[in-house]
Amino acid sequence: MKKNLFTLLMTFVVIFTCRQISAGMSSVSNGELLGYVKDSANAQPIPFAVVVVKNGETIIGGANSDAKGMYKISAISPGTYTVEATFINYRTVRLTGVTIAAEQTLQLDIAMAGRASDSIIVIGYKHPLIDRREVTTVFRLYH
Repeated sequence: MKKNLFTLLMTFVVIFTCRQISAGMSSVSNGELLGYVKDSANAQPIPFAVVVVKNGETIIGGANSDAKGMYKISAISPGTYTVEATFINYRTVRLTGVTIAAEQTLQLDIAMAGRASDSIIVIGYKHPLIDRREVTTVFRLYH
């Protein structure tokens, strides 16, 4: 009886130890990417720009820049990626060959160039939104 109990206990210890070792070997420390998105002409921050990390066409992670133009993308597996930044009226920036290492915080500042607009869109209306001559007053009384 004592021998069976000892064998059972040792089996659990071995299984637990093996699981801990395999979990430690399989967990890879991730890296992160942070930086600022700025206008290339005047170095002003670009708030709310979209920054994504891609592996081919697959998006690995992404973030929007804050009011100061800062972005941060965490939990990126070690590897080499393409980083893209987009914003309205700016040309998309693609940076290829960006390498993220385990437990690394890589600072990557992105300068975006404004896009020249070759057209102007005018939004207007022909009729007044409220025609004062045709205003009708309706009262509903509920009790």
